[in-house]
Amino acid sequence: MIHQGTTFVRTGPLKYALPILLDDVAIEFPELRMIIAHLGHPWIADTLVLIRKHPHLYSDISALNYRPWQFYNALIMAKEYGVLDKILFGSDYPFTTLKRRFTVAQHQPLRRGHKSSRLSGEEIERLIYSPTLTCLGLENV
Repeated sequence: MIHQGTTFVRTGPLKYALPILLDDVAIEFPELRMIIAHLGHPWIADTLVLIRKHPHLYSDISALNYRPWQFYNALIMAKEYGVLDKILFGSDYPFTTLKRRFTVAQHQPLRRGHKSSRLSGEEIERLIYSPTLTCLGLENV
């Protein structure tokens, strides 16, 4: 798991946080399985293109629940790119407390039957219960 995305540390150069920098790594090591944390926020589109291109690249949705509109649009974009199956559930624990606990279903636009949802209940369920260990080839470890 790699935190390729924004950082709030003032001395941390963002130019090294761009998810697209992992393209060269994935080309050089095609069997290496990598997870890009937080959908590479704020470079979500770049992350989705990257995980679509490389069979062993994945991303997770942790920490996006703090930005519900961006989170919803990221999932729609993932669906449009055909990579919903490469998006893994994540909570951002320990930074998310139990009080601020996250579930995909809490976000109104994602709720089953909500008039604006473009994700099916089945797609949401698959996301919540994604077989992370199977995706990463770790189910027998």
